[in-house]
Amino acid sequence: MSAPTRRLVIDLASPRAAWRIPQERVAEITAAMGTGWEVTQIGTPAVSDGDGAYGSGSPESIAAARGAEVYFGYGVPRGVADAGRGTLRWAHTGRPASAAAWRMSSPPESCSRTPPACTPSRWPTG
Repeated sequence: MSAPTRRLVIDLASPRAAWRIPQERVAEITAAMGTGWEVTQIGTPAVSDGDGAYGSGSPESIAAARGAEVYFGYGVPRGVADAGRGTLRWAHTGRPASAAAWRMSSPPESCSRTPPACTPSRWPTG
């Protein structure tokens, strides 16, 4: 009997080429996760403006977030947060302005008692 598969969702398909995750990085993330992890890349373009947490998320990202433990995106859209309730443990945002994306996109009534850790990307300075 095999161990259950864990899921990481990559929702970084920006309509803007400069913000879109390169396929090489997706391959590196997939390899780093190793066996026992399913890495799901969302093909539907995600909102990458502002903190990215506008709207509810695409139907594809919402479906992938159900049962996922990790989510990489441009903020955490409300529908994604709701779908990941109870299983989502870590959300990494592709925008430094979205450190509080989890709280902004998910009011307390839509979150589990223990919301996931939320880490922002960092921009080079200087």
